[in-house]
Amino acid sequence: TLKHPKTLYPVLILTALLSMPIASEPLRMYFVEELKFSASFLGVMDAMCTVAGAIGLIVYAGTIAESPMQGVFFWCTIVVIICNLWLVLLVTGVSRELGIDDKVFVFSDKMVNNVVAAICSNT
Repeated sequence: TLKHPKTLYPVLILTALLSMPIASEPLRMYFVEELKFSASFLGVMDAMCTVAGAIGLIVYAGTIAESPMQGVFFWCTIVVIICNLWLVLLVTGVSRELGIDDKVFVFSDKMVNNVVAAICSNT
């Protein structure tokens, strides 16, 4: 059945997508290898990010659900761009020069991204 194009092409696409690393994996490797974050800290961070996503859903349902989608997408995009640019500060060491601990910096960045992702995914 794999010889049939209707089966072969989707299988090839799924295989290609699943064989590629997820965008967050190189960042996780940087956290472990360069910043020396422990597995327990990463686990706590992931759990708290899940809670942040739930908070994002609550914020969306309580305040943003009635807002125009275009405005919500615009502000979500702006916040995500700023948060992703923050990672440049982390990688270059500027965050440490500003006196921000790496763990606090990464934790706050991931929390904000998860809240915004939860809000945007429900719009």
